[in-house]
Amino acid sequence: MNISETFIRKPIMTSLVMMAALIFGFFAYITLPVSDLPVVDYPVITISVSYPGASPEMMASTVATPLENQCMQIPGLQSIISSNTEGQTNITLTFDLSRNVDLAAPDVEAAISRAQANLPDDLPQPPTYDKDNPSDQPIVHVNVTSDTLTDGQLYDFGNTTIGERLNMLKGVSKVDVWGSQTAVRIQVDPNKLSSYRIGIDEVAAAIKSGTVIIPGGSLNGPVHTFSIEPQGQLLKAREYGNLIIKYQDNSPVYLRDVATCIDSVKDDVVRVMT
Repeated sequence: MNISETFIRKPIMTSLVMMAALIFGFFAYITLPVSDLPVVDYPVITISVSYPGASPEMMASTVATPLENQCMQIPGLQSIISSNTEGQTNITLTFDLSRNVDLAAPDVEAAISRAQANLPDDLPQPPTYDKDNPSDQPIVHVNVTSDTLTDGQLYDFGNTTIGERLNMLKGVSKVDVWGSQTAVRIQVDPNKLSSYRIGIDEVAAAIKSGTVIIPGGSLNGPVHTFSIEPQGQLLKAREYGNLIIKYQDNSPVYLRDVATCIDSVKDDVVRVMT
């Protein structure tokens, strides 16, 4: 004897059981809880561009606009939201839920490549993009402080040591490091520039040419070959101070003669939004 035989021999009982199952199932369905904020993986890609020294208006006209014009041609794009601050532009691209973010990433990369010709030539690095989900929130916050390290050194330590090791942990998808990056600030004195008859463009050109990184080639000996690596990247303020801007009356004019070089951080101003 099996279960099916019982239901076949007693059709009235079978009908009552089915009706009871349907009624209870209907009431259970209409009383199921529905989350007000369901977990949805939105296809969102964020483009970031850094242009130190540029005003928000300049970032909007010279950086954000060319990128937006090219991104508008991407199929499945739902909205474009750009945020322009001093020296930084972030463009958030939101796609339809039916669009796979992994398949949209190559289209975004192609749009960035097409916009390169209309972007400023002196960008420190090309625009970057990151696949992001607005519903994702950080799970753990780690604050790092030090009594001996500067803000810039503390950021470098957190980025290169702590952040990299946390990224290697199983289950960690992304580690964001927030802080003040190390930078050298050059404060030019207009009166000294005028006395030396030097323009600000000459100072900028000297700094740009004095920090270039180029391959040095190799030195071939009878037995060994040595690679030459010029130390073209300046890291400290005193190194920038030794840059020669121009020669005047057969004497070099150093950067320290017309400006003050300070070891500082990338952004030393705290902005309060009101």
